[in-house]
Amino acid sequence: GNIEDVETLKVMNNLACLAETKAFDTYRNEGGFYKVLQTADRPMKLENNKPKYTKKYRKIVKKFKKAEEKHMKCRERRIAVLGEEHIDSLGSLANLALYHKTMTEIYGKYVGVKDKEEHLKEYYKNFQREYAYHQREAERYFEECIRRRQNVLGIDHPETLKTQFSFAELMHARKQWRQ
Repeated sequence: GNIEDVETLKVMNNLACLAETKAFDTYRNEGGFYKVLQTADRPMKLENNKPKYTKKYRKIVKKFKKAEEKHMKCRERRIAVLGEEHIDSLGSLANLALYHKTMTEIYGKYVGVKDKEEHLKEYYKNFQREYAYHQREAERYFEECIRRRQNVLGIDHPETLKTQFSFAELMHARKQWRQ
């Protein structure tokens, strides 16, 4: 690829990271899902067999989904232009792993919550599903990223070690949440 492609891909990556930051800011500014759930005064309904959430919850989730899509699109473009083993493509893979790790941390706060109000039980079941999904995705992306970085950069490269550390944090947190 030419230099413009590389620059465009860097901008795409920055926009994906910015979308994730903005989604997380919205989540934090809304007071997290605990605060958002306080606006839910009745049980979660199903619409076409899909959960119908409160407006604030939908707004937050939509922003996180948008960030995930941008990370995916950036990775796909980087692979197409630079190849799968390029350091920037590996960076996009790490970004996806870190995105899912962040989502695991967010949903992990709501897993195993006792004394749930009756009308919020379905929300917490959904949080459990989201947590499991993001945990699986994070593990998958971390394992692939570590393997590829070890092959391409070496086992002692700082980026390889950083990815291993983040993966270890994820697995340690998972152990904590299970207790």
